[in-house]
Amino acid sequence: ILQLDNISQPVLLYGITGSGKTQVYIRLIKYILSMGKTAIILVPEISLTMQTISRFVSEFEEDIAIIHSNLTKRERFEQWVKIKNKVSKIVIGARSALFAPLENIGAIIIDECHDDAYKSEMSPKYDTIEVADFIAKKQKALLLLATATPTIAQYYKAEQGKYELYTLTKRANNKSLPKVDIVNMLDEMKSGNSLELSRQLQLEMKREISKGNQVILFLNKRGYSNNLTCDNCGYVPKCENCDISLTYHKTTNTYKCHYCNYETIAYRTCPNCHDGNFIYMGSGTQKIESQVKTLFPTAVVFRMDRDTTMQKGENEKILTNFRNTPRSVLIGTQMIGKGHDFPNVSLVGIINADQGIYAPDYKALERSFNILEQVGGRAGRGDEEGLVIIQTFSNDNSLLYYLKMHSYKDFFEDEIEKRKIFKYEPFGNIIRLIISSTDDEQAQGTSYKIRDAIKFYNETRLNNTLKIYEPTTCSITRIDSKYRYQIVIRVDNDNLRKCKSMINYVLTEKRKVVLTDDKISVSVDINPDNML
Repeated sequence: ILQLDNISQPVLLYGITGSGKTQVYIRLIKYILSMGKTAIILVPEISLTMQTISRFVSEFEEDIAIIHSNLTKRERFEQWVKIKNKVSKIVIGARSALFAPLENIGAIIIDECHDDAYKSEMSPKYDTIEVADFIAKKQKALLLLATATPTIAQYYKAEQGKYELYTLTKRANNKSLPKVDIVNMLDEMKSGNSLELSRQLQLEMKREISKGNQVILFLNKRGYSNNLTCDNCGYVPKCENCDISLTYHKTTNTYKCHYCNYETIAYRTCPNCHDGNFIYMGSGTQKIESQVKTLFPTAVVFRMDRDTTMQKGENEKILTNFRNTPRSVLIGTQMIGKGHDFPNVSLVGIINADQGIYAPDYKALERSFNILEQVGGRAGRGDEEGLVIIQTFSNDNSLLYYLKMHSYKDFFEDEIEKRKIFKYEPFGNIIRLIISSTDDEQAQGTSYKIRDAIKFYNETRLNNTLKIYEPTTCSITRIDSKYRYQIVIRVDNDNLRKCKSMINYVLTEKRKVVLTDDKISVSVDINPDNML
């Protein structure tokens, strides 16, 4: 598929779900090893690392090194020594594996390259794909980006010739992509169904479980209920450290904050009016699990979210048990939709497709299309035909049509036109600075000082090419007891490098002028994946 001798730039491998991209990696690496070179394979989730390793172990006699954040210091050191001593010529892992001391690299493969896990939001911040491109050029290696759902910016680069584009348009077993049905949950409510599972989804689950097949239910919200309200006074429990409402977790009978991990025992009565009880509205994975166990008592139910995978090895354990258990249901958040191969999954139910679509973020539709298409792509990979049921309260959204038709190209054409009009990536850039401090006034005052400094250099050195917005509070004003203000800057592609240098100058050389206290922190993100 790849004529390696003729490739001098990154390759984007756009292959539909189940098209055999992993087999391409295997054949490519066999060729790379035959040339006496080494290879790195990156995956976005730790849970995918073990699946990838098992595939490679069955194909290669080579000692494979594994690097990810769940390793102990001793385990990481042992892997590092193997690589340094040239025992391992293949390295598999999450984004940190890119920095392994591997020599003579022939290929860097980034699986599920659309995933936002490849952007590090912790210090030091970096974009894995940018760093991989730098390393590949230095080592004269192939950089292969692979996914069924490229980001808009990635596919645009391929169209512009900055990436070489290869496509896989058929599944490896020549089976068709799963059929997609859209269910209007407003109609379900009007007809008296108060459950989170539509009648059609319940019927299809009953049918598939009775045949011994497996089912995946996707809901990108953990816990039991994420919307607690007192039935007497309307009080909503909030985190003590963050401006965010708490989520009820039934298994531990606690209220938790999913931002700072604050936790408290669930109240017996409302602490505000001391009379009312809490109504549990909204849904989380725990609530879906409870309903499934009631509706399908003979099914084996697994739940995979951050709560069930906190202990080391739980990811792999849950996935392995599910894969080997007929008549089972896997309920989970987005971690279940990233590249997993389950041959016996014939049905995927997406509980609430609206979550995330209407986020205050220009990438909201892109993220929603990617995760829903990826999750749906788990169905129908084996002998059985696949079916995806998407439940929604807004079934007139054009995104649902693109998902129903599995039409990434049409979605891309629609989205790229909007990006062009509004000068969003890849036609322009948004830079977001977040100023945070435990002192509200200090955070606010600092944000204006930074704004004034950037404004001055914009006028004197950049000919007013930047559009600088006034400092405002972030959508979530306080996280982990720190007040947060943001400055948003719009800059075109030609001036991006100058703008980055200028911001760096303000925050380093002029640090003592704009930052009056060491407790104030400033975070800079370019074309952020999350505007909350």
